[in-house]
Amino acid sequence: NKKEVDCGINGVASNEKIVNIVAEAFNLKTVLPTCRDGTEYGACSSDKPWYCYNGRLIKRCDLCGCASGICKTEGRSTQCVEQGRKEIDKAPPEKPTTGKTSKIEIVQITTNSADQGNPAIYGDKIVWQDFRNGGYDNTDIYMYDLSTKQEIQITKNTASQKYPAIYGDKIVWTDYRNVNSSNRISTDVYMYDLSTGKETQITTDPAMEQVSSIYENKIAWTTHTPYNSTTRSYYDIYMYDLATGKKTQITTSPGSQWYPLIYGDKIVWTDTRNQQLIPYYYKSNEDIYMYDLSTGQETPITTAPYYQFLYDFDGNKIAWLDSRNYGAIAIYEIYTYDLSTRQEMRIPANATYGLWDADVYGDKLVLNDYRNGNYDLYMYDFSTGKETQIDSNTADQWDADIYENKIVWTDSRNYGQDIYMAIIS
Repeated sequence: NKKEVDCGINGVASNEKIVNIVAEAFNLKTVLPTCRDGTEYGACSSDKPWYCYNGRLIKRCDLCGCASGICKTEGRSTQCVEQGRKEIDKAPPEKPTTGKTSKIEIVQITTNSADQGNPAIYGDKIVWQDFRNGGYDNTDIYMYDLSTKQEIQITKNTASQKYPAIYGDKIVWTDYRNVNSSNRISTDVYMYDLSTGKETQITTDPAMEQVSSIYENKIAWTTHTPYNSTTRSYYDIYMYDLATGKKTQITTSPGSQWYPLIYGDKIVWTDTRNQQLIPYYYKSNEDIYMYDLSTGQETPITTAPYYQFLYDFDGNKIAWLDSRNYGAIAIYEIYTYDLSTRQEMRIPANATYGLWDADVYGDKLVLNDYRNGNYDLYMYDFSTGKETQIDSNTADQWDADIYENKIVWTDSRNYGQDIYMAIIS
């Protein structure tokens, strides 16, 4: 049955004429994200056996075939081999590290055959999201205690729990249990207290809320707000204080503010308030802002052109990915801002190698790049200016987090995704 719609009326949410919204939509271009060689997500590269997975090129000869030889499967790994001869899809030999000699012990944390990812570490505890109990429709939060060598399942709800963060004995995450057919975006923030064994729902608003960080008794997250045609606001930053039970809205500016990281009395985030609206799309201009809870003052950290995406904050150094020197083509460099010295610094790494990750702790920064033909982790020492490769394995390593002398990450060396750790001495 056909129905006629009056497109001359205004939309309820936007208060703009429907005919104008439709015309704008027809002029939008759908652009699929790609890996560094131009291969679209979920597609095989022309350079076999590489496959574009979530922005990374991984070896999948079982999907993409081999340039020569045959695809051989052993357990969870695949590789191209000549029959009766050596492996042929190995990455090029590694370049020598540039840092001073350090003893680095590599430890595999997870061995379950399912995927694990998004690890975070605090003290002797590592948390991550785990796919073993139902795949992508039922991810759970797990924890490994380095002191007891015990793995613990934190969440058991049949919905998905993702993106964990940990501080002390408290773990927070984004929870999908309240998402339903009538409210598809109602994700919430939940917390688990290791000392009491109690799980607590932090947010109850009928909106999409995604947790980013926790510090002592304060939790920071992003809330997806209803569309406002005047401010064009989509996301705002909120904070909850466990000690007082008070929820506080941190941002009210135009544009979107997301991925808040809290440490001490300061919250930093990525901000789009300075984007320019031109016909049919926004001109990219993400910046970094900070809010001081003790003074109530908001401060721009960087308003450089193009992309600046916040990555980490340790209470003094703020680290982000930055494309100011490359424009809108999304080639990133790593920049940091030191609150104690008020100095901005560009990390001296080659941006053409696909920099990713920028995790900071004290005088150390962990970065991820593609210089060896796969995603490797490196550590930059601010005190010496030296860089050290963390692991020489030719598989991909990404999603790093650092605490003191321990670095954790997601690793694909076993074909799937596992959590690994490096102990540096």
